[in-house]
Amino acid sequence: HTAYRRQRQMCIRDRSQIMETFHKIFNQHSNKIEIDSKREIQDFLQLAIILTILKITSVYKDTPFNDPENKLILYIDAALGFGELITRSSIPALQAVILLNSYRLFVEDMNEIDLYFLIQLCQDFAIAIGLHKNIDVLYEDKSVEEREMLKTIWNCLNDE
Repeated sequence: HTAYRRQRQMCIRDRSQIMETFHKIFNQHSNKIEIDSKREIQDFLQLAIILTILKITSVYKDTPFNDPENKLILYIDAALGFGELITRSSIPALQAVILLNSYRLFVEDMNEIDLYFLIQLCQDFAIAIGLHKNIDVLYEDKSVEEREMLKTIWNCLNDE
């Protein structure tokens, strides 16, 4: 599908957002992951995003991180589950699904039926969070860059 071919060029998350989230979740003093109980669902989705980026990076770049048993995928799945991925649509949920699907598409052999299902899932998430509407009005509290990213996601998922 063209949507997933163009996805390689699509900005899912801004680098500064990723680093901000990383520093918020990963406590460098204790070397532990810290989930804020007030933002638990969102933090687990953010954790899934960061772990997926780490997994994708480990496949395409020579990094000291090695995951031959694919344990990271298990952790990503667990984080998505704790983030209530299926029952709560949100921007981080959509971003996590797109990133995980990108990994699966380019690393695993994916048949046409699975690909169609995954694209449909992303489109359903996008509609649930209103990306088919006027993003500038619906997300007026977001920065211009974030709104443009959301528009790009919508356009890419709908092959526009």
